[in-house]
Amino acid sequence: LTLGEAKPLQNVGGLTAASLLIAALMTFVAVPALARRRAYDGLAALAPAPAASTAAVEQATERAPGRE
Repeated sequence: LTLGEAKPLQNVGGLTAASLLIAALMTFVAVPALARRRAYDGLAALAPAPAASTAAVEQATERAPGRE
């Protein structure tokens, strides 16, 4: 669109290209930054170990944050 002769199409093409580039860059920056957050550590207590007993799983579930 940016190579066309009509000025409105050039504007739309430029905005579209810019938004796609910004979205791609933010994907490479924001996704890894969010993946490194430690907010998900509490969920590890809910995942039972392969040899975990039922009592251990129940205790982990009771101690999990946000559980009442």
